[in-house]
Amino acid sequence: MLKQYHRVGLPLIVTFLFLLCYSVSFAAGNNFSADVIMKNDNEIANGKIFVSGNKSRFEIEGMITISRMDKKVVWMLMADEKMYMEQKMIPSQGIPRSEAAENEVERVFLGKESVDNKECNKYRITVLDEGKKSSSLLWLAVDSGFPLKMASEDGTWSQEYRNLIIAAQPDHLFEIPAGYEKVSIPGM
Repeated sequence: MLKQYHRVGLPLIVTFLFLLCYSVSFAAGNNFSADVIMKNDNEIANGKIFVSGNKSRFEIEGMITISRMDKKVVWMLMADEKMYMEQKMIPSQGIPRSEAAENEVERVFLGKESVDNKECNKYRITVLDEGKKSSSLLWLAVDSGFPLKMASEDGTWSQEYRNLIIAAQPDHLFEIPAGYEKVSIPGM
């Protein structure tokens, strides 16, 4: 049933979902689609993201995650099996937005760099989470302020958007398709 978790790798999936929540918080109010390249240690996954206001959809290798901030829910769809799981949305914190995050303690401008042929301002962002400081890197597009790339300083993970298209997205992308069965997995 959950062959996608094994094919993509559970640690990468967990990191993906973790970063996806942050991406949506970056983009709340925006409408766009983009290709996403996620790296976690030695694993690389390519996906597609669609965002419409406070709704997002992420697709990777037969698995689809739909986040609905308006309903405070995340649906994980397994397309091959026509099944889905539902989880309550956990408010994200920690990775910075274009504006200062609630727990951000420092933002240092590191210069300009190009991401997907777009000029970006690169920052080191330090946050305080449960009494511990941690830093990550953020590349914001100069023209739109859009976060085109986020990464750990040590290079263990990154998320990058490519082929960004800012446009309205169809509503059906953010609903559970007809014919899908809800399943539960103990411990999740």
